[in-house]
Amino acid sequence: RTAPGAIAAPFAWRRPGAGYLLTGRLLYLFGTVLVTMLFNVPRNEALAAVDPASIDAVAHWTRYVAIAALLGTAALMMALR
Repeated sequence: RTAPGAIAAPFAWRRPGAGYLLTGRLLYLFGTVLVTMLFNVPRNEALAAVDPASIDAVAHWTRYVAIAALLGTAALMMALR
């Protein structure tokens, strides 16, 4: 629903919350899906090689901040208002 919704959003500008819907969908699509494919998969592989009890594990886990997913969710929630 995200990609087709983002494509269709410009045709529904008069609808309340259309800007939030478009913003949320694009942030989710590009900020979550694309980032996962390009960056998180290699990080997951690197994290799998780290001993969870080591100090290095903390440094690896701090890289997992999904700000785009959080912002996309917030925009979609605003569209529901």
